[in-house]
Amino acid sequence: MYLVFTSPKCGRCEKVKNELKLKNILFKEIDITGSKENLEMARKYGVTLGGTIINDIDGRQILEEDI
Repeated sequence: MYLVFTSPKCGRCEKVKNELKLKNILFKEIDITGSKENLEMARKYGVTLGGTIINDIDGRQILEEDI
């Protein structure tokens, strides 16, 4: 499963989520504004941009082109 880091009203976030849904790829959305824990998780993975996809097994960032 993938982690997708999002924030409200983020166009890139919506695009990434829609692509994953179209390809039937399971993901968990992490709204970085939702809680302190979500923000800390984003920092842990070095996320600096909404819509970032992380492989939750090895913590590797996935590019949209890879999906």
